[in-house]
Amino acid sequence: PITYFKKMGITAYPLALCSILMLTYIIERAYAFYKARSRIGTEQFVSQITEALRNDNIMEAVSICEEAGGPLANVLKAGLLRYSQAMIEDKEITKEDIQEAIEEAGLLEIPQLERNLAVLGTIAVIAPLLGLLGTVTGMIKSFTTIALEGTGDPQQLAGGISEALLTTATGLTIAIPTMVAYNYFDARVSRFVLEIQQVSTEIINSLLLGRSGGGSAEA
Repeated sequence: PITYFKKMGITAYPLALCSILMLTYIIERAYAFYKARSRIGTEQFVSQITEALRNDNIMEAVSICEEAGGPLANVLKAGLLRYSQAMIEDKEITKEDIQEAIEEAGLLEIPQLERNLAVLGTIAVIAPLLGLLGTVTGMIKSFTTIALEGTGDPQQLAGGISEALLTTATGLTIAIPTMVAYNYFDARVSRFVLEIQQVSTEIINSLLLGRSGGGSAEA
């Protein structure tokens, strides 16, 4: 490995840094998404929330959110608390009010999911460019050897060509898994956002229907 590293020339150092950052942030993001999962399945979670709202038990729904954990539960909890506060203060509350509370909570949760993805995206772009830079410097070294000494020393000529090929291969080896990881995590974020939108709309409708139903019953 040390010989391999030396053969790549000066671009070996930034490529090594890219590989370390790649592994670090892929592991960090994988752990973050693992922690972001709800402790109970999404369908079961939504079912429990809906059942609690059907029984007009807002605080039970809030407790379910706290027990489940994760971005989805956190944003729904914000909407439920906004609704509960309006009920306690006997104020009118609209769908937009609850949606606003959910969106505000989402502004805190989504950046946590997107954290460090920009770093992975940058590594996926610059790693092959660094490899290309190493290729260029390696070829320059080879042609300089030819210009100064002719083709009489094949060992020096091969050294420059080897540097050119090694840096390109290393850059691509770093960039490919990084791009795969970036796209995977980005898709996970999009899935979380879509899930939050769908479930929050369902819960908001349940809240407002329950309130209007309660109002009709009282009338």
